[in-house]
Amino acid sequence: MSKIDIVTDGYCINKVIDKVKSKIGDTAAEQLKQTAVEVVQNCVDVYSTTFGSGDVGATGTGIVSQPHKGKIADGTTGLIYGKVQSGKTNTTIATLALAQANHFRCFIVLTSDNTCLGEQTADRFAEQLKGGPRVCNWKQWRNDPEDFATNQLLDYMKDTGVVLVSTKNPSHLDNLLKVLKYSKASSVPTLIFDDEADNASPNTNEAKQAKKGKEIVPDSAIFEKIALSGKR
Repeated sequence: MSKIDIVTDGYCINKVIDKVKSKIGDTAAEQLKQTAVEVVQNCVDVYSTTFGSGDVGATGTGIVSQPHKGKIADGTTGLIYGKVQSGKTNTTIATLALAQANHFRCFIVLTSDNTCLGEQTADRFAEQLKGGPRVCNWKQWRNDPEDFATNQLLDYMKDTGVVLVSTKNPSHLDNLLKVLKYSKASSVPTLIFDDEADNASPNTNEAKQAKKGKEIVPDSAIFEKIALSGKR
């Protein structure tokens, strides 16, 4: 796979790295940035190969030129892993900030179905990404997803971009799908970050499907809703 040119600096990513330097030191912060560069390079290359070139990268338009229909292709999922408290969230935030500089415009951040932890994650992203994409969470749109998307997200979607943080709660994910629809997220390059991906995200009905057939046993609810968000 040929590498697409990417930018490795930008207002948002530089602000993120500057903020974490005071907490983890210059060397660790630069290592964090290098990891973000590697992840974003992979994201840009895979996106360009799978969905069409010219949308993302150093000279990307930030607009989906070839809308994708049907099942999301294999090979478009990656994994960031590490020990507990090893800095995975910092890596995700830095990756998101650099991806924005490379013309990804919609970012979905999924957290476990724990309101307190979800709120902590949302607050952390909002604090770290000040001056970058607009960060919103499920509490802000839960009363009227259509109105929120139409009046508070559309102007940002193709400009600075948006970060949508949601817990993996069925009703919250249903509202997220509505927000994605009405904010026309399918028109811009999008990345999904699944924090604690082993929590609720896997298809918990897979064993039953293997025995009885997928046509008889449906996918588990959370797994299905996350898959739908990838098609919006």
